[in-house]
Amino acid sequence: MRIIFFIATLLMSSTTYAQLRCVDKLMPLPRPSSAHYLLSTEWTAGQTDVITDGDAARAMNSFVFGKLLCRTNEIEFATAPTCAQIDATIPDSLVCYANSNLGHFIISQDSGKNLHIVFHKVKRPRRHD
Repeated sequence: MRIIFFIATLLMSSTTYAQLRCVDKLMPLPRPSSAHYLLSTEWTAGQTDVITDGDAARAMNSFVFGKLLCRTNEIEFATAPTCAQIDATIPDSLVCYANSNLGHFIISQDSGKNLHIVFHKVKRPRRHD
């Protein structure tokens, strides 16, 4: 009986998670930014050891639409992600930036091709009535 209850709870929780707003999944706690982790098995890494602009775009699609199950009308990327090397003497110091209507993402890759994604929420101006 416990197994049936566990399976039912699991199924209900996954459909409930899919119905949450994208911004609630990106920001599970009320803070200005939130860190996420995308394993190398959760996205298709490129052929090179360093992340490229195309890799960052694929990773953002896998993260937002695959892992978080956001709807396409909830989040929009107006421009493609861009990657740049932070320190010219350190080849692995590559960081990518992706901008969306909900906020911006900072993406870095570790040696296992896992991605560390930090989401910074857009600061909305206060309404003065």
